[in-house]
Amino acid sequence: MIRAYCRCNSGHYFVGEYCPIDGWSSSVAKELVKATKRVIASGQALSLHALRQAGLSEAAAQRTIVIEFGTDACVFDAIVPEGLVIHGTWKPLAVLDDAGPCSLNGNVVTTGDDFDTYRYSLDRTVRKELERSWRVFIRHPAAAFKIITDKNQALRILSTMEIQQGTRMQRLGLNFVLNDETCAAFYRNLVDGGVDSGYVVVSALTVGEEVVATLFGIRTGSHYLMVRISNAGEKWSNCSPGRLIIERTMAALHKDGVRKFDFSVVNYAHKRRFGVAHMPLVDILAALSWRGWPYELRHRAARALRRHPRLAALARRMLGRPQPRQEN
Repeated sequence: MIRAYCRCNSGHYFVGEYCPIDGWSSSVAKELVKATKRVIASGQALSLHALRQAGLSEAAAQRTIVIEFGTDACVFDAIVPEGLVIHGTWKPLAVLDDAGPCSLNGNVVTTGDDFDTYRYSLDRTVRKELERSWRVFIRHPAAAFKIITDKNQALRILSTMEIQQGTRMQRLGLNFVLNDETCAAFYRNLVDGGVDSGYVVVSALTVGEEVVATLFGIRTGSHYLMVRISNAGEKWSNCSPGRLIIERTMAALHKDGVRKFDFSVVNYAHKRRFGVAHMPLVDILAALSWRGWPYELRHRAARALRRHPRLAALARRMLGRPQPRQEN
């Protein structure tokens, strides 16, 4: 079973002319429905290539994903981070049969309409440090903060991010996979298809041609998720470029209507400084064929073990794994 989904302005993916979650519709959704019918009528397998051959415009293609399901039982009508629409019925992810507590938590900041009120809710030391960092940064001639709206420039910033992140991971002696061919292509495709619509947000601190810090995120309506961040290293440490680009990006997006800022998983110290609230998450892992059964069984066993912290700690020691710790 293969289905083609359209992305609405709120980031929901759905089948049909209207999003069943918020009612959104546009000419691209209707265009996708017509192109899908033409592909099916021709006897071809549904794919982006076949849809383009059937007349799907580039604007519509940038909002389209095609998913091949292992069985008809896996098919859904629409999907958002909070749940699915299946046969017209809303199903929160947290109540699905295969859902269980996740070992990680989300980190979210929700602001009101006044961003200065949020700023003043931060610890005074944090607030003063951000103000000092900005003053130090803008002393440099041609210093600037930018949200990149040109696709080609965004791709250049992404290339710089890859180099900066790779350099830092190498210095720390950590394995870094985001620069491998598959991951790099995934992020480039995201930028290529998402910058123009505002779905992908690429921001940067620059001094002339030098890129001091970068931040890559995803925006859906009033919700912004931070995905990747980098900086140019020790040379710029006196202005804390990582924290600074987060704060500047939040302020700029707040002016444009964003009110929920998602710092993603892992409890780094800088997230606490921004006043994040922990958000419980759920895990869902389902085998689509017999090959996935061992992985699903392992996942279920690990989830059951987490309900018993002492047994989990013993299992970690027996496997020679370090105990979980809070990141700095």
